[in-house]
Amino acid sequence: MKLRSLEDLMVAQLKTLRGAEEQIVNILPKFTKSATSSEAIAGLQAQVRESKDQRARLTQIADDLGRKLSPRGCDPVTGMLEEMRILTSSKKTDPLTLDVALLSSAQRLLRHRMNAYRHARTLAEEKGSVRTVELLDEALAEQAKADLELNKRLLALIKPPITKKVTKLAEKVVKPRRSRRPADVVDRLLRVESANGKIDQNGVNAAGEEAPQSTPPGDS
Repeated sequence: MKLRSLEDLMVAQLKTLRGAEEQIVNILPKFTKSATSSEAIAGLQAQVRESKDQRARLTQIADDLGRKLSPRGCDPVTGMLEEMRILTSSKKTDPLTLDVALLSSAQRLLRHRMNAYRHARTLAEEKGSVRTVELLDEALAEQAKADLELNKRLLALIKPPITKKVTKLAEKVVKPRRSRRPADVVDRLLRVESANGKIDQNGVNAAGEEAPQSTPPGDS
């Protein structure tokens, strides 16, 4: 590959991005079949649609530049898709863990491509390709929105187990003679444990320790 100018470098990056989008469109749907939750299935399907949109934009960019953007192999994307294949081939992974792992991998794929699109946009701006810059801005805006959606879906899968764990921890603190429900003391418990450096901002005991069997401050 000969790179004689910044334009050659930009075109090379766009070809690699075209190859990455082709890989995702062709391979990611196979992993969607292994997902079990509606959040994971919808998240992976959305990523396939996003890649199809980007592929169409790259065709428009090729027309604007007057250059042919033949798909080129993208080793990082190939590696991440291979990791997803290994995940889905394992019979020992529980469904929730698999769904979270698949969405996390999809987000890694998305963020890797986002960085590549940013670099290509910088080069297009330097070249003065106004239409190409506009199209890459559209691509980045769509990817930023997709990233937020993946975050929401990941939290929807992860948050229920965290909430259940904290509530169970609260049940150990509340004495039988009290009428207060466990859920009523979760916030207070988190404040106490946070002050002791045992629970992080998500409400999870980072050290794996149980809460002290004592009455929360202010209840004595």
